[in-house]
Amino acid sequence: MKDILLGILIGGIVGLWFGVNLGKDQPLLTNPFVKKSDMHEISKKFEAMQKDVSQRSKVLYEDVKKAVNSTESVQPEKPPVQESVLEGSSK
Repeated sequence: MKDILLGILIGGIVGLWFGVNLGKDQPLLTNPFVKKSDMHEISKKFEAMQKDVSQRSKVLYEDVKKAVNSTESVQPEKPPVQESVLEGSSK
């Protein structure tokens, strides 16, 4: 009997939680007691942060791309072979 009452109590709490979120058009696992305006502000801040990160990553990508292209166009010169090193290896 205790198990049935405990199941009904837990089921009612979880069902109420999900039901309130469904009624407010929010994701199921969010806090149903948060004001909708607060959620709206948080989502706006998150979207602004996403756009900022996206723009910064594009700038960084372009900088890296320019750096790679500039190093590819410049061929490093081969260092001159020292004759003393060659003579030492044949001994």
